[in-house]
Amino acid sequence: MASTLAYPQTLSDLQFISDLTMEHADYPMDGGKDILIGLNDKFGDFTADNTYNPDAELLNVVGDSEAGTKNYRVIRESSTGNPILIPETIVTASENVAFAVCQLHGRQGCWSTPPVIPANAYSAVDTTAPPIPYTCYPGYFAGNLTEQEVECVGSLGGWLRVDDPTLLVVECLPKDVCMEFPESPSALLTEVNSTDHLHLNGTTTFTCPANMVTSALNDTQIFTCTETDPTVPEYAFVPDVVEDCNVCLGDPEVELATTDRDPSTNYTIDQSVIVTCDSGYEVTFGVTTYDIMCNNTGWNTSQTCHKDCQDTPVLINSNSDHTPTNHYKEGDIITQTCTEGYNMDLDITDENITCTAEGWTPDPPTPCYRATSDPPPYDNTTMVLSGMDGPYAPNSVQLLTCAPRTISFTGEDSTEVTYDGTNWIKADPAFDCFHNDVLSSTKLQVIKLRHPCTDTSAMFMFDKDNAKLYEFYAFDEGHRSWFLGETVQCDGKLYVTTPVDVTYLVLPYLTNNKVTTVSVPLDHLLDDPEFPAISCLAAVAAKRDFSHIADRKGNPELGVWKYNEEKTVGWLAGRTEKLASLLQDRKVPTSSAQSFTYVRTMSLDETKEAYLELSYGILCDYLSDTLSKALRQHLQLPEVRVKKKAPSGVENQAPPKKRKSEGPLDDYSKDGLPASKGNTPQNAKARALARSASGSKSITSFFTKK
Repeated sequence: MASTLAYPQTLSDLQFISDLTMEHADYPMDGGKDILIGLNDKFGDFTADNTYNPDAELLNVVGDSEAGTKNYRVIRESSTGNPILIPETIVTASENVAFAVCQLHGRQGCWSTPPVIPANAYSAVDTTAPPIPYTCYPGYFAGNLTEQEVECVGSLGGWLRVDDPTLLVVECLPKDVCMEFPESPSALLTEVNSTDHLHLNGTTTFTCPANMVTSALNDTQIFTCTETDPTVPEYAFVPDVVEDCNVCLGDPEVELATTDRDPSTNYTIDQSVIVTCDSGYEVTFGVTTYDIMCNNTGWNTSQTCHKDCQDTPVLINSNSDHTPTNHYKEGDIITQTCTEGYNMDLDITDENITCTAEGWTPDPPTPCYRATSDPPPYDNTTMVLSGMDGPYAPNSVQLLTCAPRTISFTGEDSTEVTYDGTNWIKADPAFDCFHNDVLSSTKLQVIKLRHPCTDTSAMFMFDKDNAKLYEFYAFDEGHRSWFLGETVQCDGKLYVTTPVDVTYLVLPYLTNNKVTTVSVPLDHLLDDPEFPAISCLAAVAAKRDFSHIADRKGNPELGVWKYNEEKTVGWLAGRTEKLASLLQDRKVPTSSAQSFTYVRTMSLDETKEAYLELSYGILCDYLSDTLSKALRQHLQLPEVRVKKKAPSGVENQAPPKKRKSEGPLDDYSKDGLPASKGNTPQNAKARALARSASGSKSITSFFTKK
């Protein structure tokens, strides 16, 4: 049978206990002595974990506990005999108590389980054997304690802390434990702390400056707050010393030079290596080496090697403000001033020449040229010159424009002419103008079409009445004159028109990659936004039969054709052989080196091949590269061989003659205005004409001494 402190549940129970103690007291009770009973609200109310059921009258007398600390009630007796309930703590109640009143059949021990193990703590003993220790994990504390013990006090309120029954068991919290911080040897090291780095397992990281490491070749050092002695416990950062970053990492960064650094050696602060400039470079006059030292931020690379500017720059028609010397350092400036009457550019007579790491800039210096009073040469009957009046300094610009009722071959009606200090240079060397009286006939129209060989613009003449096309090009023999009837063409230039087979102009459109595999009506095929005058070609082609290069599809009136490469190459081969036979019959020279005064003996096969090669070259002036290669292969002509030039004076070889052949590219179909610029390569006919005029020996050679 067990007993416990008396636990009154009514006012009569409370009075009974008071009277009982008064009867047994052998000393006066009016001195403030207390009677210890079990009544408490330690666990929230006065039921002792639902063991008792105090009535409302008693609870009204008991009242509320003060701030959760004075949870116990004692009976304070007085001479009046009326019991008074006083709130007390368990400690105060134990000190002032005069009587403890027990009851039979009470609960033995504590009626509740031990407090829950708080956060960040553990219990290493049997919880059924009090006292029970709650130990905080390393680095965690309950206030300032690392351990809390609780024991069962039974009727006095169940489980209470041993160190202070008035306190509850609290959770363990981390706190700063590593109070001695590692000291950095240099302010150049970067320090980064983790969150709560002074707590257990907190870290601090020190990082070396760029290009620096410790003697252990580490660029970072991490220090961790560690429990060094669990028995005390003690805490400290490990490791405990920050190493200095005193080793320069890697090779010094040098330009235009090499160093004598030994890769197997760690260079520490104040040690140095020798830098040697590359050949042709120096530190200063005559000095090609210097020391580079390791300091606390890495290799000190304040010095550099640079190219020494040796010798004074060569100046043309100018003077300088610098005393000539053999060496100039980087940054030196020489100012050159053109001699009076000379200029570098329009109104520019001075220039700074600077010695840089790469040498003199500009190199060479801009030359000075004498201004000229002569305007650019031009034919004032066909061109008009405009611009500023002379004298003309270098880079002066004048404008040449075609005169009224003249046209040009270049597609532009004007071009700029620039004085380079010696000569006047046309922006377009091919620019020239001629009188367009030849176009006075209303049935003729100069148009621009796509050239079948070059794929660029070329000029043609369209005969509207006869639906014919003519190739329109110029032949220039330079300093020559021509007899034309009763007149003389003094400038040596001829403008020639020759009929052209429209098959060659249609072929590029038939062989287009997009239409070679499909059948296309001719009027759809001949559509080229870049050359609007293609409608003239379509007008001529509409009446032609192209069955020799394509297959007709459908009704002939539809004009639908599909390209046939086999037919095309066969037709071209026939044309080549026919032309070769004609050239041979007319004894046209096969090269500019051939003369019929002195004929080199060739076999029949060699002669046939020579004329076949010549006619092949003429046709190729109107064919694309792809068709030219296919035709050569079909004709079984050998690959082109580059012949070495014969030495001067060889018999049967006339001196080369200057000639110029250019196709007109202007479209004069629109009020005589030139079209966009384009160039046509030298025509095979022009080359053949030139060859026919060459190859004969000079007549004076017959009168030389033998």
